[in-house]
Amino acid sequence: ELEKAHGRDETEIAKLTKDHSQRVKELELKMSKFKREEREYAKWLQQRDRDQQRINVLQSEIEKGKQSKSDLLRKMKEDETKYREWRERHHREVQQLKRSAQKAEYTIRKLERDNTKYKAVLRRREEEKAALQRNAREVSLANATVAKNDKTEGTHVHSSALTGIKGG
Repeated sequence: ELEKAHGRDETEIAKLTKDHSQRVKELELKMSKFKREEREYAKWLQQRDRDQQRINVLQSEIEKGKQSKSDLLRKMKEDETKYREWRERHHREVQQLKRSAQKAEYTIRKLERDNTKYKAVLRRREEEKAALQRNAREVSLANATVAKNDKTEGTHVHSSALTGIKGG
C-alpha cells in the first residue's frame, strides 16, 4: 500500500508539476501578453501625446489664421474707407477745378468782349478826333483865308459865316 500511496503521490506530484508548469506557461503567456499590451498602450499614449501636441499646434495656427484674417479684413475696410474718402475728395477737387476753369473762361470772354468794346470806343473817338482836327484845320484855313481877304479887301467875315464852314 505504501507503494500505491507512493505511486499515487508521484502521479499526483507529476500531475501537480505538470499542472503547475502548465499554469506557469499560461501565466507567462498572459504576462507576455500584458507586457505587449502595456508596450502598445505606452506607444498609444505617446502617439496620443504627439497627436495632442499636433492638435495644439494646429489650433494655435488656426487662431493665428483667424487673427490674421480679422486683421486683414479690418485693414481692407480701412483701405476701402481711405480710398472712398480720397475718391470723394478728388472728385470735389476736380469739380472745383472745373468751376474755376469755367469761371476763368467766363472772365476771359468778358475781358475779350470788354476789350473789343473798348477798342471800338477808342477807334470811334480817334475817328471823332481826326474829324475834329480836320474841321479845325478847315476852320483855321478858312479863318486864315478870310483874314487874308480882309486885309486885301477890307471886309469883315461874320462869325455866322464861320459857323457854316464848321458844319460843312
